[in-house]
Amino acid sequence: MPGVSSVLRRVICEQIAAVIVLPNKVSVKLVEDIPMKVFKCPEPEGVLRVRLVEARNLMEMDLNIFGLQGKSDPYAIMSVGAKEYRSSIVKNTVDPVWEEEWEVIIEVARGQILHVNLWDYDQGLADEFLGRISIPVSALVSRAETDLWVNLEEATKGRIRLKTEWFVL
Repeated sequence: MPGVSSVLRRVICEQIAAVIVLPNKVSVKLVEDIPMKVFKCPEPEGVLRVRLVEARNLMEMDLNIFGLQGKSDPYAIMSVGAKEYRSSIVKNTVDPVWEEEWEVIIEVARGQILHVNLWDYDQGLADEFLGRISIPVSALVSRAETDLWVNLEEATKGRIRLKTEWFVL
């Protein structure tokens, strides 16, 4: 029964992810004096506010009416660990302006990475990859506030502007 096995696999994966993700560990009680809630629900280090400001000079992925490279319809997917945010789509541009904010609670900053993937939206077709950036959260924490222009990785051109703020809890 192919349908049942795929549903069963999805349910098992979701249950495992719910137990192990954020901050990606399994707690094992070795000492009786410390309650398990200290390990299972650690106090977060802080909140990272990420403002997706704009991007410049992105790759042209859509064809215009003459069959030449035209513009793109970019959007961003930002993630830290299993937490994810998807921006709005800015139509017909290679220089989008978003001015969107996302706040993410960070349990453990060390080892976490802020990933931003840019995509070109194509209705009815698979979206096309425009590039990515990866920034260690610890670098953002140490600077408290940042205003960064970062060149896109895995892209022939383009850069993205982010502003971040770190709030200690």
